[in-house]
Amino acid sequence: DWKNQIQALRWNHELGPRMFSNVSLTHSVYNFNTGVDFQDQSISATDTSTTRFASLYRSGIEDYAAKIDVDFAPNA
Repeated sequence: DWKNQIQALRWNHELGPRMFSNVSLTHSVYNFNTGVDFQDQSISATDTSTTRFASLYRSGIEDYAAKIDVDFAPNA
């Protein structure tokens, strides 16, 4: 089982005739889950035994980012 989500927000703004900015905000989430569940039962004339093995592995990353770019174009 796994999950990957991404959200992004971007805003552009003109600060003047030769200057503008870009602002970006991002958020991402990644989750990974895996497991096993095994059971074995032995029955004899005098005894019954059950062996069980279970394992679960979980991993995940959550990331936030912010970025600001300002561009200026001087007179040519």
